[in-house]
Amino acid sequence: MFNDAIVYDRYGPPSAVLTLKRLPLAPLAGGRVRVRMRFAPVNPS
Repeated sequence: MFNDAIVYDRYGPPSAVLTLKRLPLAPLAGGRVRVRMRFAPVNPS
């Protein structure tokens, strides 16, 4: 399984430093579950 993430590895304007990467998910420890979040709220403040 993979996770899409927006990452940065240097400082600068967002349009120049943000990239979309597909990262592997870490294995789960015993007795743990993974929950998929389909939507996330946006805080307007």
